[in-house]
Amino acid sequence: SDLVYYGKATLLTNPWPRTVGGNTDDLQNRGVYEKGYDLELAQELADKSGLTGKTLILANNGTAEHVTCTEMIQEMLERIGVHTEIRSYDAASFTAVKSDPTAYDILVSNGVTGNNLMGDNFKSMFMNRIFVIPENWAYGHGQRYYEIFDDVFQVDDSIRLPVIQELFGYYLETLPNFGMIGFNSFTAVPEDLHTD
Repeated sequence: SDLVYYGKATLLTNPWPRTVGGNTDDLQNRGVYEKGYDLELAQELADKSGLTGKTLILANNGTAEHVTCTEMIQEMLERIGVHTEIRSYDAASFTAVKSDPTAYDILVSNGVTGNNLMGDNFKSMFMNRIFVIPENWAYGHGQRYYEIFDDVFQVDDSIRLPVIQELFGYYLETLPNFGMIGFNSFTAVPEDLHTD
């Protein structure tokens, strides 16, 4: 975050910023986020999955921040023997690329806005990333996910909170996105920037 966002970002401990409504302490550091940075484990997983020696396509929107993030990811993957090809797009082309899962292996993109609620994230990720095909989701739990996710908008905590916990478990199993960094504000500027 120091290199790209002037030190204003923080490492995420789950897929979404802590400013997201309902992103509570008990949802932090679970699943892959619990493991942290572990080069040996990453190498082992790359070997087991057959990624070692392969070339992945990394796509980004062409902004300086996203190009730098993509280059950082490229360097991390090279450490474990996974090669990459970076493709940077202009904004209009990137919108089309995001909708085509065959156009990339890893998409470096903005995530969610910090004023979303957990329910907004669960629903939008399903609709935008899984293309509304429940069978493609959560290793066989897609239909269940689809059936209950409207309950994350319930006002009653006794209904909403258990559903958030269940959906979050499915989400971590599938992990359609990996949150890297988050902000309290989505405007980051250097501290020494003077506007007068």
